[in-house]
Amino acid sequence: MLILPAFYPTVARGTGLMRFAVSALHQQRDLESAAPCARARRPDPRYLTNRITNCIHRLRSLKNVPHHVPHQPRNSVARRTLPVGCHARPRLGQLLATALAVHPDPHIPFIRTGRPVINTAGEEQTEFTLAQLDALVQSWSVWYHDQGVGPRDRVALYIADSFAYSIHLYALAQLGAIPVLINSNASPALALGLCERTTPVGIYTDRSRLAAISEGIGSLDGLRWVHLAEDLPAPPPAELPDAWRFRHAPEDPVSIMHSSGTTGHPRR
Repeated sequence: MLILPAFYPTVARGTGLMRFAVSALHQQRDLESAAPCARARRPDPRYLTNRITNCIHRLRSLKNVPHHVPHQPRNSVARRTLPVGCHARPRLGQLLATALAVHPDPHIPFIRTGRPVINTAGEEQTEFTLAQLDALVQSWSVWYHDQGVGPRDRVALYIADSFAYSIHLYALAQLGAIPVLINSNASPALALGLCERTTPVGIYTDRSRLAAISEGIGSLDGLRWVHLAEDLPAPPPAELPDAWRFRHAPEDPVSIMHSSGTTGHPRR
């Protein structure tokens, strides 16, 4: 099981698997048995990226190999045929579907988050199987679709630092939408400025952060809705129809992020 603190995904284009920028601010005491990267004081996101990528490749290569077969070079092992739409190097929108296709048992514990995430039953959860993670992401995808979110629509996320950022990233990516991930510690002026430049169709935030940017919300072009995490911590369970799943091309953007702004105007 992969044990991580709260983290932000930093995927820039549809050509990559995923890159995690692991937050060093919320290390938990129960991470003593975690991977060295997760325990490090200043984790290297590139190291974690390589570990996850290699893990997926190994699962693909070895899933159909009997346990008694000695280790073989990856290129010599027959790989499992993936479902339609799942690439050899999956786009972000197909990442979970690909992981489910190659994982030997998606119903065993897969990831533990540093801070709890609300599931579709309205309960706090810190340990997820891959199947549970996919079900939660699909439910959010359906909810966003019901709000009218579609391909290339921007949706701003400005919430407390937790794994929920990743949940929303995957959910929006499955629709071809582009999440605008605003740092939870960003100042109101910075957050509002990012919304002005990215013109989101919706904002998902919490009550305190909305109050801080409320004066400028009315002037945002194209904004259709604002929902609060307190009112909707999780959507009802739902399954995303295949017809709603977006197939990314290599040039399709999958998220908009920004630098910290500590050395000047934040850059996207």
